[in-house]
Amino acid sequence: MRKQFAVAAIITMFAMLVMLVVSGTGGTSDTQMKAINEEMTRIVNQEFSGSMIEGKLSSVEALSASLREMARIVNQEFSGSMMKGELPSVEAFSATLGYPTEASPDKSIKKCIYGDITGDSFDDVLVHVVTKDPTTNTSSTAIIAVDGSDGTKLWSKNFEYCVLLARPISDFDGDKKTDAIISGIYSPEFPEEEIGKIIAVNGLNGTELWSKEVEAEFLDLFLEMGAIPANLTSASNTDVIINSIRLNLLLEAITSEITALNGANGEELWAKPFTGSLAFGSPVDLTNDGQDEVVISSIELLSTKKRSDVIAVQGDDGTEVWSKQYSDIAIAVPVADITGDGAKDLTVEIGCCELEALKGDDGEKLWRIEV
Repeated sequence: MRKQFAVAAIITMFAMLVMLVVSGTGGTSDTQMKAINEEMTRIVNQEFSGSMIEGKLSSVEALSASLREMARIVNQEFSGSMMKGELPSVEAFSATLGYPTEASPDKSIKKCIYGDITGDSFDDVLVHVVTKDPTTNTSSTAIIAVDGSDGTKLWSKNFEYCVLLARPISDFDGDKKTDAIISGIYSPEFPEEEIGKIIAVNGLNGTELWSKEVEAEFLDLFLEMGAIPANLTSASNTDVIINSIRLNLLLEAITSEITALNGANGEELWAKPFTGSLAFGSPVDLTNDGQDEVVISSIELLSTKKRSDVIAVQGDDGTEVWSKQYSDIAIAVPVADITGDGAKDLTVEIGCCELEALKGDDGEKLWRIEV
């Protein structure tokens, strides 16, 4: 249940902070605000980022349904003190939302991710070391690549004011070895500035190949900035789909953007914004030509009405191929070939209890069942 509430919890806490940011009531601690921001970032990384980077949307129906309940719980606990301009502690926020507060030293290994970046058929290690500054309540991340066969340090990179995630992803530079994508959100001047960044690096030596940076608008905060490999420009080239989601504190509005990048040089192929919706794109070859299309699920998460769109677009230029509308929360899931024509098809999970199968190349409904 806690995992299902993750995004709703983040949205609730962000929405509550706007009252303090714009009201000018005073009495709030900038250090305390930064500490709460660090805790929200931790919860996002723990519960949300992993599934998004892996090309999944999980528990969206539960998240949407629980948003008002989470708001009620937090408001019941903290509305009185927050109206006076007093921020609760990180421990109180976490406990109320059902998450344990992370007790960790100022410097610690947060995650190890494995993949063969040396090309020797042995998995290597990308070690994530996070250091917290107790004075400013900001974090920095060191990414250390280690040869899995003998423990030799291959390279390291340090990033300030952020908690980053690095993953072996595919070959971008044509050296027949796996490269890595580093994705993260920088907050050097919380809450005035947030920057989402994607960095492609040579897996063997850590040399930066290209990077993509997205600067948020005033009082916009990133909920997600993740990258997925895809064959968009050809069957032999590895490209990237970026899924970014931002929340505007002032308007309490969500904006999602799906951006396709050429993996060889990081140049933008196309971008699609979705205002007021949680949107997410997944690569899938719907025509069996070795080149991926992108299937987008767009859900009006914060609206009282239920509405979703499933859209298939060309991978190389973003041209819409077909679209379907649903009067409920609907999530498209690329599946195997269920029609026997050699191309992949889709299933759409609708609300709690319906499943619809779609022909991948044209969106034709094949069948729909209630479970």
